[in-house]
Amino acid sequence: MDAASPEALPTAARIGTGWAFELLRSTIDHARPVGDTPWAALADPGKRTGMQELQDLGGALMLVADDGAKVRQSLTARATTQRRRQLAEAEGAAAKADQSMEMAQVVLFIGFVLFLGFPAVVAVMAV
Repeated sequence: MDAASPEALPTAARIGTGWAFELLRSTIDHARPVGDTPWAALADPGKRTGMQELQDLGGALMLVADDGAKVRQSLTARATTQRRRQLAEAEGAAAKADQSMEMAQVVLFIGFVLFLGFPAVVAVMAV
């Protein structure tokens, strides 16, 4: 999209559906009459909802707007970083679950061996 930031943000917020996009739309629409810039207003819902990512996005967009950098490139880099972080967290959780499953299999195997071996040990000891 080649629109400037003040036009691009409201347009992007209107694309999606759901409560998150509604929150973004209302925040951006409310920023104009108050006199805030849309990118400065984006940090406020992050503070209200406790979403660190939204606070970071508002801060990043304020820097981008002040420095005159390309918004799309900055947001793409930020989204890539967040995806990598989420993927690393998911892989860590999967590895933890895998390790837990391996431990359960070892315990089950030991129980099975004891179940099969107990009658033989009792028979040997009884003789």
